[in-house]
Amino acid sequence: MPDVRVRVNDQTYALTCDDGEQDQVEKLARYFDDHVQKLAQNLGRIGESRLFMLAALNICDELFTAREQLSRGQSAAPPTADPREDQAIADLLNDAAARIDDCVDALTAPPPKSPKS
Repeated sequence: MPDVRVRVNDQTYALTCDDGEQDQVEKLARYFDDHVQKLAQNLGRIGESRLFMLAALNICDELFTAREQLSRGQSAAPPTADPREDQAIADLLNDAAARIDDCVDALTAPPPKSPKS
């Protein structure tokens, strides 16, 4: 399993992913960092955990809105001629949501405690 180093909120995080997913993890981290940076500019210093939580909630809001639009057939993109292709797009969005959740969990997890001597 390859290690990927991503930068979020001016801090570097080492993450592990499956082979071939390095580019996707880096892309997701950049997307997440964009949200974090915009919130930090608007809200100032509010603490990293709160900043990450607000960014995650904003991304979840985007996802839920996209899902709702897809379920109502109101996609921003024109529907494809093949319903299987629409389902594939929905599956990709769901997969991206799961990966975002995993990234948020990894980035907000407390550091492991060192064993006491």
